[in-house]
Amino acid sequence: MTTQAADREPTIKDILDSNKGIMASILALNERLSKIETKLGTIDRLDKKVSEFEKELKKVWVALEEREREQSARMSA
Repeated sequence: MTTQAADREPTIKDILDSNKGIMASILALNERLSKIETKLGTIDRLDKKVSEFEKELKKVWVALEEREREQSARMSA
């Protein structure tokens, strides 16, 4: 059993209705991508902070090792 709607060419209204659905999907996808970009920006900032912290931690570690060497040299002298 065929319907008349299946036998006829789509009208401009049919096409516009279809385009509305497509646009709604695109807008929803755009919103999701914007949220993802925001989260990725936050992750990038955290990554930079962690890298800076690691650099500072290495400096402290080197200073402690140097101090330990000096103390060992004094005790053995």
